Amino acid sequence: MKDKKIILFFRFIEELKRGVCLKDFANRYEINVRTAQRYKEDVEEIFDIKLKMLKKGCYIAPDFKDLNKVLIDKGSIEDLDKLAYLLMIIDKNLIKFLGVDEKIINRYLKEENFFIVKSLPFEELRSLEIFNKIKKAIKYRQYLKITYNALKEEIFDDIKPIKIVFAEGNWYLAVISNDKINNGFKFLRISYIKTIERKKKEFKRDKEAEEFLKNFQSIWSLYKVKPFEVIVKVNKEVARFFKVKKFLDSQTIIGEENGDLIIKYYITNSIEIINLAKKWIPHMKIIEPIEVKEKFMSLVKKVLL
Repeated sequence: MKDKKIILFFRFIEELKRGVCLKDFANRYEINVRTAQRYKEDVEEIFDIKLKMLKKGCYIAPDFKDLNKVLIDKGSIEDLDKLAYLLMIIDKNLIKFLGVDEKIINRYLKEENFFIVKSLPFEELRSLEIFNKIKKAIKYRQYLKITYNALKEEIFDDIKPIKIVFAEGNWYLAVISNDKINNGFKFLRISYIKTIERKKKEFKRDKEAEEFLKNFQSIWSLYKVKPFEVIVKVNKEVARFFKVKKFLDSQTIIGEENGDLIIKYYITNSIEIINLAKKWIPHMKIIEPIEVKEKFMSLVKKVLL
């Protein structure tokens, strides 16, 4: 996607942090000055800012804060590629939630029509009102009262919203509650939230919970629990898949026997590896720890009976 419009647009945003001259930008990326001028106008419209003129045809962003919301830390072309791919298949409701004009996104994506998505990988955002309330509560660190209906209706009161999380194809709200289970940490499926009330009471930033969210492997990961080692064996018939993809972040191939792989994981909850092994029956076997192996075998026997 080198030199495609969506990439150039984000490169333009990145350069605005230091200052960019439209004619110079156009020459470097082999576009016309009118296109660079349009990038400038779109940035001002999207972020509702007025770019500061350094000299004729040259501009700088007056405030980096809003622009940094969409900038990739390293600004690499690979990261920008990923962002462009994401925008191409993203839920239209999410674009609205992020506060981006859908028409502007479509303008840069209309030529990127080299693949078809048969089934959207995103869970539909059913209520933007709930999403916006969550976003504001996280921003201002306000306690929430939530009516939640998964298997049964529950009320979660005085919970601390930490982050909105997209994991395993679904949207979740990561919260800290007064519940003793999992040290109060929960992933609440946003589509199961029926009502939400922001409270005036505020809480202090929970750095420990935020750090956990940076490193958790799945929604089954346990909070404030020390990881333990699990060893599995993967048959040679499917070994190639594990060589090219990590199914959990901690996955490490530690050996190979006649084409079979010996793989090590670090997990906090046996469900994490059991769920993975279930997907790969009969090609994955849990070797150790023995208690996790027996738990998995017991589950398999129940299914077969």
